[in-house]
Amino acid sequence: MQDIFQDLAERRGFIIVAPDSSNPEGWGGDLAHIQACEEEVRSMPGVCFPPLGAAYLIAGFSGGAMYCPLLGFRYPRFSAQALLHGHLQPACFLSPAANAPHLWLSTGSRDALVPPHVLQEAAERVKAGSRELSSSSLTVRLDYDAAHEVTVQEAEELVDWHAFSNRWLLRLALVHSSAAPETDNASLAWLGDAALGLMTTEHIMAALGAGTPVGQLTKARERLVSRQECVRQARSIGLDQVLVIGQGMAGQMSQNMLAEAYEAVVGAVYTDGGFEAVRKVYLKHFPPIQQLLAAAQPGGVEGN
Repeated sequence: MQDIFQDLAERRGFIIVAPDSSNPEGWGGDLAHIQACEEEVRSMPGVCFPPLGAAYLIAGFSGGAMYCPLLGFRYPRFSAQALLHGHLQPACFLSPAANAPHLWLSTGSRDALVPPHVLQEAAERVKAGSRELSSSSLTVRLDYDAAHEVTVQEAEELVDWHAFSNRWLLRLALVHSSAAPETDNASLAWLGDAALGLMTTEHIMAALGAGTPVGQLTKARERLVSRQECVRQARSIGLDQVLVIGQGMAGQMSQNMLAEAYEAVVGAVYTDGGFEAVRKVYLKHFPPIQQLLAAAQPGGVEGN
């Protein structure tokens, strides 16, 4: 497992502070071990640790996963925790906590030691009884094609899940001006609209070539990043369930609100991770090149 995460760290540019847990004294010893590793990283030339607004994940595999909540819920340095193929102890989550990190739970579909149904049942008990966790801060993955081991896919998706380091930006993206006029998502939506437009332009040019008439290019771009398409994307990722609007607007969430919420999320992604992060969102959500070509033809169908 360490080799998988070390390879990811080198490719994705994050730091593994304490790659193992060799202290036999339990979670108290682990905390001292982590702190010693932090000091070692901090003393490295040219390293600013932890960076401002850094996301800090504590993860454990198998038996080590049992200790994650004991640390993650008690020390604000941890913004997220991951229990990989480990038994979840709901009692750890039900007592008052000093911290409320996001939580990832995962196991393999063929894991006999931590079967999917056992982890799912424990997760449901935690959601029902924890004051620190909401459904939006708990992610449960039970579908990895694996036994009692962490796969490359599982590690990559965990890193992707945790990569959004500035969660305040994401919260801001989900607040409409009707709920908080002074701190709403309008500026992020403006930024996200520009980022989507540039990304779409780049892909259209790559697909159709520089000799394509400007009118066709413009028509394709308008269809692919239309308000209707942004509304569809917003609903596909559940923004209609989490967007915060004013109390007097219950049941009045408009398509414009949803489209702007999606653009705001893209704006938050850009602010947090740059253009490459937006590229990942675009490639995941928007039509492939074949549909770009169809959209650019006269009479081409609207983006679906």
